[in-house]
This record gives sequence, C-alpha cells and structure tokens, in this order.
Amino acid sequence: MQSVTFSDKLKQVPTLQQMAEQASTYLDKIISPQSAPIVSAEWDRAEDDQGQQLVTLALKENGEAVTARFSANDFQDGWEVKHRIRSTWDDLLRIRIHKSLEHLKRLKDNAEE
Repeated sequence: MQSVTFSDKLKQVPTLQQMAEQASTYLDKIISPQSAPIVSAEWDRAEDDQGQQLVTLALKENGEAVTARFSANDFQDGWEVKHRIRSTWDDLLRIRIHKSLEHLKRLKDNAEE
C-alpha cells in the first residue's frame, strides 16, 4: 500500500483504532502488489444519524475514492469485515476499469478521425 493512515479522531477511541488496525491487515492480502503502490487507505471515525460511532475506510487511487462504514459490532464478525473491505476494493476496481474503457474509447475515436 502507498499508505495506511489512522486519523487522530479514530485514535481518540483506542478500541476502534485496534479494530481498524486488525482489519487493515486484510488489505495487504487482497490488494495486488501491482496496485499497492498507488492505493492508499484512510481509517477515520464518524457517527451515524443516531449518534453511534462508526469507523470509516476510504480507499483512494488517482483522485478516486470509495468508502465503507463499519460499526463496532461489524468488527465482531471477521467474515463480514473481510467481505465489506473486499467489496469496497471491488468498487474502486470498477472505477478504474470504467476510466480505462473510457480512455480506450477516446483513443479509438481519435484513431478513426
């Protein structure tokens, strides 16, 4: 990974920070070595509409970002956290593929002119 950061706001709640740090180890397993140098992860703390504390994960690459939100209860189920992190990574990959296809289409259109 280019970088993995934990916000000061998240660090104010050590139990949430520990949960995010543990979940963060899964990122290294799913993000390929080819993608790792250009992808960054940012863990933060937020609140939902009811005031419940949440942990957010933002995956960023080349100006694009996708975000997942986790409650403390979500971290109790390792499979759920892994699934949601994987899904968030898949969302970022879809954006990358869409941008690549747009670029190829522009190249094709320019070549036909």
